[in-house]
Amino acid sequence: MSTLTTPSPSWARPPRNTHEWKIEEIKSGSIVQTHVLTGQSCFTFGRAADVVSIPTAHPSCSRIHARLAFDEMGRAWLKDMGSTHGTRVNKRPLPDEACVRKGPRQKQEEEVEEDGGRCKGVMIFCGDVISFGESTRLYCVIGPEEFEREVWNQRQV
Repeated sequence: MSTLTTPSPSWARPPRNTHEWKIEEIKSGSIVQTHVLTGQSCFTFGRAADVVSIPTAHPSCSRIHARLAFDEMGRAWLKDMGSTHGTRVNKRPLPDEACVRKGPRQKQEEEVEEDGGRCKGVMIFCGDVISFGESTRLYCVIGPEEFEREVWNQRQV
């Protein structure tokens, strides 16, 4: 796993040691690699294997395609970093507010945000499946039970 060369968001924190998060990379129905998400607050996906944490190895993916960052509560947030071909979670495209829109003078790490706060992206839950661009590879999120969608929703009621 390469070291992230773009800065982590100021709100990002590494997941607690008691929380083990992983990404299972699936190709043609088989797990081809398991990426353990420890020691960093932010992980990037993209075509630039020398720059990103998790290479996507597909021509439709951007060099730095997306970012997965953890907040102080241990929640995972996914943001598209301005890719051309998009990012999907559970086959649904990320909403516009979870995507960096780069203008002619905007750098890769700059984000357009509302209310002066940082737009974290979309919250990712255990069991969610992420895909990038036109790649057929799937990235399944594995993590603590407390971050399963059903458990989380019950806690919020």
